[in-house]
Amino acid sequence: DIANIYPNCLATLIETSSASKIACHTLQNHMISAKSVCKALKLSQEDIYCLNLPLFHISGIAIMIRTFLSGAQITFPETLETATHISMVPTQLYRFLNNGCTLPNCKCLLMGGAPLGEKLYKEALAKNLPLYSSYGMTETASMAMLKPPYSKTQILPHIELSLKEDGEILLRGPSLFSHYWGKRPRKKDWFATRDIGKLHRDGEIEILGRKDRQFISGGENIQPEEIEKILMQLDSIIGAHITPESDLEFGMRPKATVYTERPLSADAIKAQLKKFLPTYKIPEKIKIIIGEEASKLVLEPESSSPTPFQ
Repeated sequence: DIANIYPNCLATLIETSSASKIACHTLQNHMISAKSVCKALKLSQEDIYCLNLPLFHISGIAIMIRTFLSGAQITFPETLETATHISMVPTQLYRFLNNGCTLPNCKCLLMGGAPLGEKLYKEALAKNLPLYSSYGMTETASMAMLKPPYSKTQILPHIELSLKEDGEILLRGPSLFSHYWGKRPRKKDWFATRDIGKLHRDGEIEILGRKDRQFISGGENIQPEEIEKILMQLDSIIGAHITPESDLEFGMRPKATVYTERPLSADAIKAQLKKFLPTYKIPEKIKIIIGEEASKLVLEPESSSPTPFQ
């Protein structure tokens, strides 16, 4: 058992919500998470897991380790119909349903990476898909909670959960990351997730949304301040504000309000942003306020309601 021989050996460095935060995991972190998830999903050597998530994300790495431990086979999106276990983000599920695809051998369709909208959730259940919802993050080495079809959310055995007075979710357990790259080792104490949760009387845990302004688009974390900072560096822009806007395919997409000294086109702004940001961080819509009106306005954050996890 490699993880027992080198339990504290640094195994991976994975970018989180911004390039300034890179989570470092040991082999033991990954193995403990994978063992717990394999048991919860009943993953065995008889199963086939589709690797359709990138290996630079914790989700893709987790699939590799789960199949290694369980003896399950790996397949790829080209042969998706053979898979018994599939991990998807909501954007992939949206495209899958729209393309009329079928999953004749699927025993577990594991959703994660972003909140699953009510409409998409109901469409999947109407097609009798074995929909499992999960909650986790890079820092927890993937999954911390699992909601099987028509069942309550389960906190996985390797994780402890607590709620602060303001509802912020705190997690603790041996799968949590060792430290952020370039930072001191993390104390083995509660990790503040910045997610807000609610514990109902029946024991069900509901994820209400983000404590800060971060939101998720197509499984990718978006921090509005990062986009705003780039916009403010562009010529003639004197103010910028990013908010999430609902999108059927991606769940949320960034929308920009830009204050400028002179007329600028949305296409010109997008072209400049593409030099600094990946495509998924480029605002879909840009509202431009020009000249004297712009200089008089005081920028206030626009209100937005958190999107609950299913």
